[in-house]
Amino acid sequence: MPENLNTEINNFFQADITDNPADILESNKLCRGETFECGPMTFSSIYSLEKRRSKRNNKDIYLVHLKINGTPSPDKLTKAEKILRNTVNKNLRENDVITRWKPRYYLILLVDIVPAVVDKILKRIRNIYNDNFPPAETSISYSYQKI
Repeated sequence: MPENLNTEINNFFQADITDNPADILESNKLCRGETFECGPMTFSSIYSLEKRRSKRNNKDIYLVHLKINGTPSPDKLTKAEKILRNTVNKNLRENDVITRWKPRYYLILLVDIVPAVVDKILKRIRNIYNDNFPPAETSISYSYQKI
């Protein structure tokens, strides 16, 4: 784990929660950004929570699987993942959740959305990605399913 991230986590958990818990949570740099990006275990927990919540609220949830295809080069894969993450973060909503499941594979959880909008978002992500990384070198594919 990078040293600055480890320091950030330690500082977060060493904060005195008796002062004002809302201020501590609001200042948490780990949870800021256009979308909520987390590790696979946290994603799994959020997935379970949203699945239970959707049954009560009657909201549609979609699980999206993104895959980077092509390039065996580690440098190009790193570049492709960076472009994909930036593209996804700029094109999803604040309440969407994303995780890098493992190299080349990402999962996205879209809550309270209709299939037509899911298609529109994913096509936009693919087009922007292809504009930044030529499809001859690498491409992305995706699939999604209603949960």
